[in-house]
Amino acid sequence: MKRVACVLLAMCIISAASLSSGWAQESLLDEIQKRGVVKVGMYLQYPPTEFRDPKTREPKGLEVDIANLLAEDLGVKLEIVDMEWDAIIPGLLAKKYDVVIASMSRTPKRNLSIAITSNNLEDYSTMALVRKGDTRSTVEEFNKKGVTVTCLMGGVVEVAAKKIFSQRDT
Repeated sequence: MKRVACVLLAMCIISAASLSSGWAQESLLDEIQKRGVVKVGMYLQYPPTEFRDPKTREPKGLEVDIANLLAEDLGVKLEIVDMEWDAIIPGLLAKKYDVVIASMSRTPKRNLSIAITSNNLEDYSTMALVRKGDTRSTVEEFNKKGVTVTCLMGGVVEVAAKKIFSQRDT
């Protein structure tokens, strides 16, 4: 009886050890710190937030600055992986990089496959660039016939522009 109890106890310890090793898998943060590099997926064709400097071809922009701060805070080097827009989410899911830092809006479809943090540009989601000396500064001043509005096509920006500037020339 004593021997059976010892065998059962040993089996329980082995089972617990094998289960705990599954629970004790390295986190992504552990992997990044061990590797010494954080890999960030970006679409470097979206100035001013993420783009390549025309002269040096180096990544530039607000999102690049954020990626550099992330690497600095983690105490690791930064590796930017430049992807086509349609490949950003599939690349993340395929673990080609650790994180995406991009001007990406939340959509129900995206929420099904990835987690999106708060928008770092929320306060600047509507902005207009005008010629030097142009004094217009409100949506109402731009939302009228004779005004041409441009934006990135095919996404939530286009939908918002059509809604906000409903009276503009198309």
